[in-house]
Amino acid sequence: MDLASLLQLAQTNLWATAAAVFLATTLVLLVSSALTASRQPPLDLDSMGSGEQVGEVSPDELAKHDGRDPFRPIYLSIKGTIYDVTPGRSFYGPGGGYATFAGKECARALAKMSMQTSDINGDLEGCSEKELGVLADWEAKLSAKYKAVGKVRGER
Repeated sequence: MDLASLLQLAQTNLWATAAAVFLATTLVLLVSSALTASRQPPLDLDSMGSGEQVGEVSPDELAKHDGRDPFRPIYLSIKGTIYDVTPGRSFYGPGGGYATFAGKECARALAKMSMQTSDINGDLEGCSEKELGVLADWEAKLSAKYKAVGKVRGER
């Protein structure tokens, strides 16, 4: 083999090596980018509630906002007024102390300070003045902390 053939062979190997390095670098960058994208920080579910007005909704639509779907805001209703309680997900979301109220009209339960399923409704018939005062306190607390976003069709 003469010198020209050796130089040509070396040059060919050099280009092959450069191409292999380029392809390997590109592959590493693509894999790294994919891994980084999959490790994005989790959604801040506690701040997802937009407070966006929903207008008048049916009780069935309200029920869809019970916190089980992490991509929907959490709503509850008091005397027909819907509050977006998503920022309080730790209280109103699954496993929270008030999760049983999420997606429901809960005026009676709040007035009676009850967690019984039979009290989670808007029927205030038979509530005492004291219980109605408790409900007024809850309304004041919720309206100060959470945005009213709509009304439940058919509720007072």
